[in-house]
Amino acid sequence: MPSASRNDPCPCGSGKKAKKCCQNADAIKKSGSGGILFQSDVDQLSNATADAIEAGKFDEAEALCAKLTREFPDQLDGCDRFAMLREAQARYAEAAEYYAQALKMIADDPKTFGEETRQLYEKRRQRALRKADRSPRSAP
Repeated sequence: MPSASRNDPCPCGSGKKAKKCCQNADAIKKSGSGGILFQSDVDQLSNATADAIEAGKFDEAEALCAKLTREFPDQLDGCDRFAMLREAQARYAEAAEYYAQALKMIADDPKTFGEETRQLYEKRRQRALRKADRSPRSAP
C-alpha cells in the first residue's frame, strides 16, 4: 500500500498539507480499495486526545494522554498531546517539560526523526518557556 504523499492534505482534517501538519502522517496509509484512509490505533487515540483538548474536555484529555503514553511509550504522541493539553491549561512550564521529553526521544532515535522534527519540538519548547516566564501561574 502506498503512503500518503507529504503534499496531500493531512488526514487529520486540518486542511494543511501532511508535511506541515501531523508528525505521524506517514503512519496513515491509503488502502488499495478506493483510496479509503486507514489510521493506526496510535493515530486514532492521538486524534481523539487532540479533539478532547480542542473541545476543552481536559479531564477526558488527561485520561487519553495517560492511555496514549501507557499503550504507545515509544511514540512521540504521548509527550506531544500532554504538552498540547498543558498549553491549553496555561501550564506552560509543564508543557515545556513534555516537549523536552519529546526532544530526548528524537535524539535517541535519529534514524526515525529528522532535523525538521527536532527543530519543530525545540521551537514548541521555547514558545512554552516564553509563555511560562510571562504567566502568573509560573510565579513561585
